[in-house]
Amino acid sequence: MKNKPCLTLDDCKKMISACEAEARRNKWEVAIAILDDGGHLLMLERMDGATPFNAEVAVQKGRGAAIPAQIFDMFPVLKDMLGRRGGDLSGGQQQQLAIGRALAMRPKLLILDEPTEGIQPSIIKDIERVIRLLAQQGEMAILLVEQYY
Repeated sequence: MKNKPCLTLDDCKKMISACEAEARRNKWEVAIAILDDGGHLLMLERMDGATPFNAEVAVQKGRGAAIPAQIFDMFPVLKDMLGRRGGDLSGGQQQQLAIGRALAMRPKLLILDEPTEGIQPSIIKDIERVIRLLAQQGEMAILLVEQYY
């Protein structure tokens, strides 16, 4: 069985401390959320002056920032391009990124409006493969508007 590294309580405390220091330097009244790679909350700290709503926003932003490994399994090119800005990617890579971002939010409904419009054929096949995989998994409803599917 393969074990992956996990954050310890001490790791979380150190991260919270560093984030608090940065927030104080910048006079930010924020909530700080530490989540694992599956989007599960490990630690939450709401600084003085931050509204309770900030805590919920922090958790939701953290969940959106946690990139599930399955996204990279579906679109391997995104892992290779992780250090690049979205605007520096090709049109097909940007489309894969857009779909990956949507999937990272774990939607119940995925709406795709002509996701292969103007995309080169090899990437169309990649996107089609992912859509079929998602449909087979049955974890979300998919509304697909496409002329050539």
